[in-house]
Amino acid sequence: MKKLLLLGALIASVNAYSLSFSGVSTGSGASYSGGSISTSAGTFSGNFTINAGDFTLTLNPTDKITSGTSVTVSPGANFKVVNSRGTVIGTIAGGNTFNFTNQVTGNDTTFNTAPTPSPTPTPTPTPTPTPTPVPTPGTPSAKVYIPRSKVDLELTKNITSSGFKSLEDAQNNNGTGLDIQYIGGVGRYTDNSQVIKYDSKSNGVALIGTKNFGNFTLGGGFGYQKSKVKYKETFDGIKENLDSYQFMLSGKYNFTENVDLASVLTYSHNSHKYENKDKVIIEGVKFNSNIIDFQTRLGSKFSGNIGYVKPYVGLGVTRVEESAIDKLNASKARGTSGNANLGVYGQVALGSAVDLFGNVEYEHRFNNKSYHRDRDVKGGRKIEGLDYDGGMKLGLGLKYKFSKFNITTAYELNDDKNSVFKVGFGGEF
Repeated sequence: MKKLLLLGALIASVNAYSLSFSGVSTGSGASYSGGSISTSAGTFSGNFTINAGDFTLTLNPTDKITSGTSVTVSPGANFKVVNSRGTVIGTIAGGNTFNFTNQVTGNDTTFNTAPTPSPTPTPTPTPTPTPTPVPTPGTPSAKVYIPRSKVDLELTKNITSSGFKSLEDAQNNNGTGLDIQYIGGVGRYTDNSQVIKYDSKSNGVALIGTKNFGNFTLGGGFGYQKSKVKYKETFDGIKENLDSYQFMLSGKYNFTENVDLASVLTYSHNSHKYENKDKVIIEGVKFNSNIIDFQTRLGSKFSGNIGYVKPYVGLGVTRVEESAIDKLNASKARGTSGNANLGVYGQVALGSAVDLFGNVEYEHRFNNKSYHRDRDVKGGRKIEGLDYDGGMKLGLGLKYKFSKFNITTAYELNDDKNSVFKVGFGGEF
């Protein structure tokens, strides 16, 4: 069975199912699948999945749960075992899979289980009759995940990058620059939790302009990008569609011919929609996200006969806000952190009409948490945020100059996993 650590269970809480080998009664909407229940032989065996609700198994004195039986309890559901005296001898909470290592009968007063996955750390036995599951290494309780991505953040950073490049290209001649870009991307992502994995594709356009006033340059632009995210493994079969709109303002001041301070402010609004007809709860789930990214850089140019290099250092702040998901009873998520950048930009002429340019940059996030934070869920649980690190960015491109017009092609590689392709047509007036 493909595990969904998710979603239908997040909004089901009052369903109940009780079973006794002297008879079976069903509560309101609870469900289970798999395994084998023999009322005549008094055996509970095999691989069970408690899909939703509260499942109570009451054992008569000679009834038994056979050794090797496996019970997987979906998030939000519950599994309880009661002996022949009416005493609860063990409970398995939602979001866990347990193996019965020994046979359990109606005369027992407790039972021992061992978690199915996670070889480390070894669960510490508890002196209480009810076992405490440790499904995720290093955490005291089960974690709940939903399919979510950071594609919205990556698209925002793409526009920020284009804003800095337009400032770099602006001439100190009181002129105006205008650039129309196609921006395409192909990426893959594996969360540090190893639960969320996906591939992504995006396509879009951006219009960016600059106006020079001597030592001061102003810029601005907007873009639209459409993306598709295809989740893998745990959330295999689930897709996410994004429509993203970006608005950007920029400025640069030249202290000297070689030293400048440049800043870019980008706002992004993103619409997210999930689809998967086999998983009814996630099908049609929608929410919006808004991102503000402000970055400023101080650079110093070192020129040669046919080009230059410009080391730079930068500081910035990024905020990601995701709206509530009403269908899942999930709250808003907000994440803000300062960040620092260290990089080098370079450009060299390959003749009178062609320039080769590129850069390498490292970004460090001051907050250990990601920008995509936890979501609270009704009932006291929470949906885990994404867990990713800062990373490297490499860029390389060519600019072909034709009098007052130019064509630019560029490739960027972010975090070794996300490729961005840009093709621009620009003019200087």
